[in-house]
Amino acid sequence: MLKLLQKLQKRDEFTSYQKEVELSIKNTQKKIAKEQKQKLPSLLHNPLEQIKLEIVKCLRECFNANVDIVNEINIELPPSHIEADLTISTFELSKILKSDPIIIAQKLAGTINQANSSLIAKAEIINGFINLSLKQSSFYSSILREINEQKDAFGSSDINAKKVAVMDYSSPNVAKPIGVGHMRSTNIGQALKNIYEKTGYSVVGHNYLGDWGTQFGKLIYAYQTWGDKDKIKQNPLNELKNLYVKFHEEAEKDPKLEDKAREIFKKLEKRDKELLSLWKEFRDLSIEGIKKTYRRLGINFDLWIGESYFNERSREIIQECLDKKLGHQDPETGAIVADPSDNLPTFLLQKQDGTTLYSARDLANLKLRLEKFNPNEILYIVGDDQKLYFSQIINIAQRLNWFQNNPQIQIEHIGFGLVLSDGKKMSTRKGSLVELEDLIDESVNQAEKIIRQKNQNLDEKNIKEISEILGIGAIIYNDLRQSRTRNVSFDWDKMFSFEGGSSVYLQYTYVRIQSILRKIAQTPKTPKNIRFENAIEFNLSKKLAFFPFVIIKAEKFKSPHLIATYLEELAQSFNNFYNEIRIIETQDQDLLNSRIALITSVALTIKNGLTLLNIKTPKRM
Repeated sequence: MLKLLQKLQKRDEFTSYQKEVELSIKNTQKKIAKEQKQKLPSLLHNPLEQIKLEIVKCLRECFNANVDIVNEINIELPPSHIEADLTISTFELSKILKSDPIIIAQKLAGTINQANSSLIAKAEIINGFINLSLKQSSFYSSILREINEQKDAFGSSDINAKKVAVMDYSSPNVAKPIGVGHMRSTNIGQALKNIYEKTGYSVVGHNYLGDWGTQFGKLIYAYQTWGDKDKIKQNPLNELKNLYVKFHEEAEKDPKLEDKAREIFKKLEKRDKELLSLWKEFRDLSIEGIKKTYRRLGINFDLWIGESYFNERSREIIQECLDKKLGHQDPETGAIVADPSDNLPTFLLQKQDGTTLYSARDLANLKLRLEKFNPNEILYIVGDDQKLYFSQIINIAQRLNWFQNNPQIQIEHIGFGLVLSDGKKMSTRKGSLVELEDLIDESVNQAEKIIRQKNQNLDEKNIKEISEILGIGAIIYNDLRQSRTRNVSFDWDKMFSFEGGSSVYLQYTYVRIQSILRKIAQTPKTPKNIRFENAIEFNLSKKLAFFPFVIIKAEKFKSPHLIATYLEELAQSFNNFYNEIRIIETQDQDLLNSRIALITSVALTIKNGLTLLNIKTPKRM
């Protein structure tokens, strides 16, 4: 009876955790079901989409094309030396229509010119390109009305409605502060989640915590040997990190400590009550500290399921691999090895001492995602150095026939470069971890110095609030403004430049527009007769129209930097407009209202774009 009671007590610590996980899965399933019933904004009101559909109609008329060619029509702004409003290349169309690009351009341009288009005035060709001149007033009115009606929803589309994506991002190891090394996965993951949702996806954001493994054997040994309970209560994450670092320092002197740590983890896997209690305490303290950092960054997850949840499930996966001859037991060591195909190297699932490895837990996690969410896509947003590993995991899952109910599923590793400190990769075990909270604090301090210099009329509360917005925005934007495959380093001068290439530049442009609107002292509204007087106004409206399509492209290529590039170009176009047009001095009321509608649209688009990158916009600076 005593042994039975002890077993039940061991289970209770873990059973409550498992029930929490199962509840979060059910809540996420409900969220997906609710989202898929919602009506999403359509692109049909966007003048660029209308032009695209008119061109599709013309293509089908002159080529009898029944194939789906809407997504192959790429409308762009022409080079500055071309006197046209928009341009279309026919080179991609030639592959589908199996015809010469120049012949396609000639026939299509002729058909467009014969059609009675509400937006296209004429089409002309240069080689395989069709250059379009627009009915500018119609186009200008159309885009401003769309933005005024959609407001915060501008940029949204239903192109991926009813689809589900699971995103694995951030995923720090617990029992230590979240470090700068996890910053990129966190920022890129949240931005992609926002971008995907903007195109109609239901997204499951999963923070797959590193809360299991031999490192806990090391940490528990260090705690039991050198730990100070009072210090840990006062500053849990830093003290746990220090213990982890100390273990590795001592293990370099005495390698036998590694064996002791492995033995402790083996007992933990067998649900030793005392060790499990320590593990739970370390896990809870860690999550509390990590959530504090996430709140500052505005990061949200649907699931907080760590490796620990998949410990028992991983043993089922290991057995499945053995049963289906996709793994074998090493005759010399007794370790269990997975055997992927396609010339991929083997990898361990279980150590010779019987403890499971993260690879087995990752497979169990993948299987759960497939079963619970039936996703169209699964994205692993993890550093470039894990590319081979995820190829191995996906290969084994394919050969286990896990995708037979959803053969079209896309599972991708979304890699990215490093965050460097003095040109070197950071490592916790060597004590060189830069904590993300410290980096945020430093960035906020940098922002505060600038705010105090720029605007001495702000009160202390506003200074603190704006500094937090600018400081955090600078870190995120520095990460996302360039291709994710490049390494990231920090240059505070560039990160806080008001001249361009920074979130501060975009935020300042937004604030400048708010200042103009306050001076005009009119509630922004779309006038009945929208018109413009200057080419720079019309060109700015064209740039606005491209915003939803930039989002779609960013989703397709998993590239948040495309949003950043667009926003910088839009801000530059607006600032050119601002330097040329004196809005406040506009006497004609219809023209003034039109210009108010234009700059309000620019401000909305900048705000919406920064929101996708998870960056806030202040009202004043």
